[in-house]
Amino acid sequence: MTEPTRSQTHVSLRIPTSLLEDLRFEAEKRLLSFNALSAQILARHVRLDRVTKFMDSLSVPRRLVSTLLETAPERAISKVAVDLATQDVPRIFVYYNLDMNVPSLVSRYLEPLAQSSGWFRFNHVTGSSGTRMVFEHELGPKWDLFLGNHVGQPVKTVVGAEPRVELRNGLIVLEF
Repeated sequence: MTEPTRSQTHVSLRIPTSLLEDLRFEAEKRLLSFNALSAQILARHVRLDRVTKFMDSLSVPRRLVSTLLETAPERAISKVAVDLATQDVPRIFVYYNLDMNVPSLVSRYLEPLAQSSGWFRFNHVTGSSGTRMVFEHELGPKWDLFLGNHVGQPVKTVVGAEPRVELRNGLIVLEF
């Protein structure tokens, strides 16, 4: 069976020589072609930067986030996580003119957030028994609480029911 081919277009760009050298070095280091790396970078910029700018994101060191979380009361962590998700996720659906459904939540919020924020690694599977979303991180037990609430809230909104959430010290599993 042959795989479907992606539509591609030839484009010429003028970039500074120093940037070209940096891109070639990075591509070689990652064992990618120059074109593959360039396409990844452009896709990330278009898909992820748009979302992070729209959400008014701020890049902060992990250690700072971990320290703040470890000193915060659990009730406050849960409230902030739910409040942020309740405000941000519907705005993203409106911004992209999307229907509120699981594929849109995954492709326009969870995957870009996983790729751009460094908050977690994300995987999901949908089958005959439902959907399972797995979030993995190294930011400590209170991050389990924050992330479980932050991703659980939009899932609840989209699905119309509370997902089953399991927190396991660096692993958050949502099933619905």
